[in-house]
Amino acid sequence: MGSNIEAAIRILREQDVHRLTGVSRVTRWRWEKDGQFPQRVRLGKNIMGWREHEILAWIESRPRGFTA
Repeated sequence: MGSNIEAAIRILREQDVHRLTGVSRVTRWRWEKDGQFPQRVRLGKNIMGWREHEILAWIESRPRGFTA
């Protein structure tokens, strides 16, 4: 696979997503359930992860600065 494809399909685990977003596991679970956060991907019977490009796109979509 080319490096662009590999970057696009990189899977992040819980610790990585928490480090990138600063959002707790429970809050992310609620947002995911409500369609406000990227869906997890099943990697194995008890192993889940998130597509890196979806997490980075979600971060970029967040508004900047303070709102009144």
